[in-house]
Amino acid sequence: MGTLNVTASGRTCQAWTSSSPHTPSHAASNDAEYPDGSRAAARNYCRNPDLDAGGPWCYTMDPNVPWESCNAPYCGESNEYYTLTLYTYRFTPVGNYGGGVKLPQEYIRF
Repeated sequence: MGTLNVTASGRTCQAWTSSSPHTPSHAASNDAEYPDGSRAAARNYCRNPDLDAGGPWCYTMDPNVPWESCNAPYCGESNEYYTLTLYTYRFTPVGNYGGGVKLPQEYIRF
């Protein structure tokens, strides 16, 4: 977490507890979505309450620009992240059952 409160283009961030000039989305209105513990504690800092793939963002004080991404450096913390590991296997089918291919058990991982 940090205290960056301007967007990548330099616009000032709106406080997360404010609905002016923009009304926050449902996710952005939920205190549990903030690593600070609440919207009030997050003040007008760049955050990512809806886990947007673009990273931290904020609503802006510009009435014509609802929200923008922030140019926040990665600090090794986030609300949540996932790791996906993909495996590629070559296999030879061991049987044909009802039109499908049965894989040997050692090729099936969950």
